[in-house]
Amino acid sequence: MDEALTTEQFDLLMRDLPGMDLADETVAVAVSGGADSMALALLLADWCRGRGVKLVALSVNHGLRPEASAECEQVHDWLTARQIAHETLTWSKEIPASSIQEQARKIRYELLGARCVELGVKHLFLAHHQDDQAETFLLRLARGSGVDGLAAMRKTAAFPFKPGPIASEQLPLLCRPLLDCSKQQLVDYLTSCGQAWIEDPSNRDLKHNRVQVRGVLAHTTITGLTAARLAETAGRMQAVQDLLERMTGELEEKAVRLEPLGYALIDVAELLAAEREIALRLLARLLKIISGAEFPPRFEKTCNLYNRLAAGNGVDQTIGGCRAVLLPGGSLLLFREEAAIIERREVSAGEQLLWDGRFQIAVPVAGQVGKLGQEGWFTLVRERPKLKQNAVLKYVGPTLPHLKSAAGKQLLPLLLTGEENSAFEAVFHLPADNFAEMR
Repeated sequence: MDEALTTEQFDLLMRDLPGMDLADETVAVAVSGGADSMALALLLADWCRGRGVKLVALSVNHGLRPEASAECEQVHDWLTARQIAHETLTWSKEIPASSIQEQARKIRYELLGARCVELGVKHLFLAHHQDDQAETFLLRLARGSGVDGLAAMRKTAAFPFKPGPIASEQLPLLCRPLLDCSKQQLVDYLTSCGQAWIEDPSNRDLKHNRVQVRGVLAHTTITGLTAARLAETAGRMQAVQDLLERMTGELEEKAVRLEPLGYALIDVAELLAAEREIALRLLARLLKIISGAEFPPRFEKTCNLYNRLAAGNGVDQTIGGCRAVLLPGGSLLLFREEAAIIERREVSAGEQLLWDGRFQIAVPVAGQVGKLGQEGWFTLVRERPKLKQNAVLKYVGPTLPHLKSAAGKQLLPLLLTGEENSAFEAVFHLPADNFAEMR
């Protein structure tokens, strides 16, 4: 697609996105005021008007630059003049001094995700384009990334992380209809509309690696080193990633039992019979799920666990916020590391929360939620000796959530006790992009 983008071409791009029957829905678009997001906001507004879809544009003021407030006001004026609803989301907390760009990205997604949940928005549109795809590919290639890092951004994707206590299923789907478009096409479209945009000075600051890469692509004399070609290669990496994910899912079906109390039992013989790369991917994915973390542990640590299993050694170790124990009979037990659980919080009756990144809890009475712990588990077993019949529970029990009411009553997960009068609902939370199912 070489010519300037038109509304007709945008309609075709939207058809490439699955699930775009959005009549009577409200969708959101993230708008910084730059050419990319301004073009998307205008194109999407035109598309929505013809289909009975409501659109709200969301801008984020991180508080990092003194000009940010004025820029958000300018975006508001531009969009409202075109009858596009607009809101500015402002970050009021302190921003860590290190890794500013990464921190700003997390803040941006946290604010956007939370506001979308408040508005009931299920689709959040982002203006990533072909040049972004190529730049990201080169940056990750320079860092030595493997298939997952080099795979292209997807046109639709799950939200990248959980902002605070919000569950994954409440968060919007990320939609990127412009991935096949060049930056220049978007600039030309805005020019044809007579629409100005904001130039972010950080986009010219050579201390940022992405800006340096952008310069390399703009001025290279190497034949074939173009954004379009690099984006095409990233697309091939995505196809390889999809194949690996399918193979990992097939291994999970054969080798893993993921339990509602938040632990996994892995058939080690099946794991070791699989291709090593697939087995490692499965271990990494399960460790991420069981820990409730945003990312799996470092690759080297996952390799070390696999190597110990392959060597036939006994295993009882912590890894990535989890504990791995090889049980008699050849199953590997993966469960949350008790010492890594630090969340303890006051709760109100009727509150819904995601505790420790793992359990979605419906709070029946006001009190305090925390881990059961070893002492609490020992007390529970004395009161309910039948719990000893499940050998796995001696490991997992202390890691489960526990509610102490304001009146001093002790409540446990209903899945553990089955006693409704002294329990609360706690559902083990699976990430939206996870292939595993509890059974």
